[in-house]
Amino acid sequence: MTRRTTQKSSRGRVSRSTLGVDNESSRLDRQLFKMLSRLATLLLRHGYGFSRASHLAKSAFVNAAQELDGRDGSRSSIARIATVTGLTRTEVSKLVRTRRSLLSDVDTSLNRATRVADGWQSDSKFLDRFSRPKSLPFTSSRNSFSRLVQAYSGDIPPRAMLTEMLRLGMVRRTRNNFVHLLRATPNVAKSTVTALRAITEWLDLLAEYHGRNLTTSTSQVRVFFESVPQALAAIRELKDRQNSFREAIEQLGIKDASKRAHELKVSIAMATEQPSQSSRRKSSKGRG
Repeated sequence: MTRRTTQKSSRGRVSRSTLGVDNESSRLDRQLFKMLSRLATLLLRHGYGFSRASHLAKSAFVNAAQELDGRDGSRSSIARIATVTGLTRTEVSKLVRTRRSLLSDVDTSLNRATRVADGWQSDSKFLDRFSRPKSLPFTSSRNSFSRLVQAYSGDIPPRAMLTEMLRLGMVRRTRNNFVHLLRATPNVAKSTVTALRAITEWLDLLAEYHGRNLTTSTSQVRVFFESVPQALAAIRELKDRQNSFREAIEQLGIKDASKRAHELKVSIAMATEQPSQSSRRKSSKGRG
């Protein structure tokens, strides 16, 4: 009896490989991991922590679920969104209520370093008589940087927090071992925002066509030059060529609005890296 039950159970079991789940899902996981790894590197470089990104990611999934239901003509209930996204109904309900004020409601101190800086600016124990952040000794019996970190960073050791805040340009350490607050938040480079904007436009194109009838190709070219002026001139030339290329593509189509039966969307992306300061110094020394 036991043998028959086991055989029947094994015959009724459907393997994941039979459904093709392993192949496509694992490929998606690998590509998504690569993309998120690069994105995490970009964000961590500017002190953008996981908690803040996680909050925005949950909000994005809720928003996407509502948009999908809207396209299908379905009603977006809390239970429906929770089923689609994998979030709890409590999380979905809270995110739906705060969606309109999403960016303003995101806690700016979710990053441990900014949390310490916030405490430094608001806790009277670490303010002078003008309500300005004091210069703190790294360690002492009271009101030190170490005490500040213990109060506002959770389980992060003070020395590790100091190293991170120094890297982000948020503090300065003097020779007499005092720590000065320079800025409350890390400085996010304009190039980082520009890069994310370019990626967003590309993802918009992919999402709009759901991956159907969409031909994509990417390539990266490394070009070397003997001097910095040559490299900068090449960058200017590439920008000019990009504009010319876009104009040439537009001329391929028809201009008569009444005959626009078929649309072809072309996305052009170009990223150039400016010569580093070290290479510029080497170039100037070579000329001297």
